[in-house]
Amino acid sequence: MKAQARATLSRKPVTTDQPTSPNSPVDILPPPISHDERAMSHVFTYYVGTVQDQGSLWYLPKLLTTNPSSALQATIKAVGLASMARVQKLPKLRRAAGEEYSLALRATNEALRDEVLAKSDSTLGAVILLGTYEMITSEAKSSETMRSWMNHVQGATSLLELRGEEQLDSESGQ
Repeated sequence: MKAQARATLSRKPVTTDQPTSPNSPVDILPPPISHDERAMSHVFTYYVGTVQDQGSLWYLPKLLTTNPSSALQATIKAVGLASMARVQKLPKLRRAAGEEYSLALRATNEALRDEVLAKSDSTLGAVILLGTYEMITSEAKSSETMRSWMNHVQGATSLLELRGEEQLDSESGQ
């Protein structure tokens, strides 16, 4: 019965020239989705993957559940917006990606200045994602792009050394 009611709701749009009564079916539309939500969804769809078909960023759901730092969230949004901008070729998405990347850099640098946060899985994830952003936004394999990407890779390597064997204590750190 409920399924029939839902099907009826979705099939009968209400137009402005039709009077409605309390018993008239009404289209129910989802709330608008923000750029941030679309960016996160994009990353999960195209980079995280599924249990059966894991993507390169398979570890993100666990990190977001256990340690959702502002640096990690900003880098995920930056990567999602950059990837969407590359596919859709929309300048406003590219600008939004750049703005989110700036926020991500600031949040990551702040985390790196904190002795405890610097060793967190979330900060390492953010640094790795900063490198991913560089690769997505590169127009060509320029030396500047490669240098920026290498800086993030070297940063991630330094964090792994700083974290030592303790990093193996967490599921994400393994």
